[in-house]
Amino acid sequence: MAWEKEVCGSVGLATGLARLDTVEAAKRGSSLELRWAAHQTAGHRGRATQHAWREVSLPEEVGEERSEPREVQAKCTPLEVAVHDLAHCERVVRDLTFGRRIGFYQLRHNIGNGNFSQVRLGIHDLTKEQVAVKILDKVHLDKHSQRLFSAEVSCMEKLSHPNVVRLYEVVETFRRLYLVMEYASGGELYSSISSRGRMSDAESRLVFSQILSAVRYMHDTNIVHRDLKAQNVFYGAGHVVKVGDFSFSAEVRPDEVLSTFCGSLPYAAPELFRDEAYVGSFVDLWALGVLLYFMVTASFPFSGPDLPKLRTSVLQGTYAMPSYVSEPCQRVIEGLLTLEPAQRSPIARVMASGWLSGIRYPLPYPPAPSTPAHLAAPAAELCARERAVKEALEELGITEEHLKNHSQLDCRSPLTGAYRILLHRIQKRSAAASAQSASIPANSTDSTALQAQALQTLLSGDQVFFIAPTRNAEFPNT
Repeated sequence: MAWEKEVCGSVGLATGLARLDTVEAAKRGSSLELRWAAHQTAGHRGRATQHAWREVSLPEEVGEERSEPREVQAKCTPLEVAVHDLAHCERVVRDLTFGRRIGFYQLRHNIGNGNFSQVRLGIHDLTKEQVAVKILDKVHLDKHSQRLFSAEVSCMEKLSHPNVVRLYEVVETFRRLYLVMEYASGGELYSSISSRGRMSDAESRLVFSQILSAVRYMHDTNIVHRDLKAQNVFYGAGHVVKVGDFSFSAEVRPDEVLSTFCGSLPYAAPELFRDEAYVGSFVDLWALGVLLYFMVTASFPFSGPDLPKLRTSVLQGTYAMPSYVSEPCQRVIEGLLTLEPAQRSPIARVMASGWLSGIRYPLPYPPAPSTPAHLAAPAAELCARERAVKEALEELGITEEHLKNHSQLDCRSPLTGAYRILLHRIQKRSAAASAQSASIPANSTDSTALQAQALQTLLSGDQVFFIAPTRNAEFPNT
């Protein structure tokens, strides 16, 4: 039956990679002694793996609740308990059967929907981290959609920034693909504006500066988003926002042109309607202009009752600017909503504009390996951050032996998922420590007060701001 294959694939994918060595388990006095056999099966890009598990030391049957004495359970690490529960805990097996769990992740309520996907809140068993789990049904993925999915994963793997949603793990079963990502608990920017109305000038400056920092980082990494819109900007804690949904993202060379029409129509640049090819970064700049206009007016600059009239409106490039929008903000919008792509204001120029004067911009996290393989290298010299991550993994029961015994520590490994969650936690903590020495400019503007509030948020572990260069500073082209 389909659901039996789904459960088997889920258990195997999540726990097969987390192999427990019999000798290591015996040394720790563990009651778990697992053996496994794996064979490759057809799947997305030939990488779905089905594992057959056999419990050799515990007498209970699959589906029974844990019944070990408390002292035995206390000797087990969180990893051993989670692996055992996937095969033996009736509640966990039932959750797997009815789609309330995938691997080490409990799945809760729905928090978003796409054309061919849904996003659910998840809880990671080992770290108890809340995550967002994007679920795609393979039935609806044609070859083009599969390429987009591969590009989405590839682009997210390369990004590590406080204002970009982080990818933790990819899980694949017989029927579905799961992207396990950072969870931004505050909801969409679009929902906030739709319910509360337009944003104040001060709040717009704070939010838009974070979006700018994220997009500039993407472009510096040779990644274009191609679907920047209010629905893809999410609130974390306080006034911290994160850019997500990289479904149409692409990795490109600076001079490379693209030809696929994608994104949301109200944010579409004129060259998408007019030309056969376009430069991805210029399309992102136009979308930033539409997004900023929407933030400060709660409406769109270009509209129409149907596609032909919307297309005409965009190609004409004319729009009404409400008088309540400040002149410095108007100039930023005008610089981004320029019909000629090459003449649009680059991000560096927008950052140095008078409207954003004095704003603090988040910096990317320091480079770090994307998998934990280096933690098991015999002669590796680890920095303080890496040692902290390794110690945290060991507390969960993930040892050097587990890392050495895994030949495929990529984004589809549950060990990599745990590593990335812990690494992200430590990066945020380090950023918070650095922020304690950052000073707030002594002026009385509303935006500074908001930034002070955001700084208090980041001190609890979300992100760090740095003072922007002065308006007359020179920037490289974006």
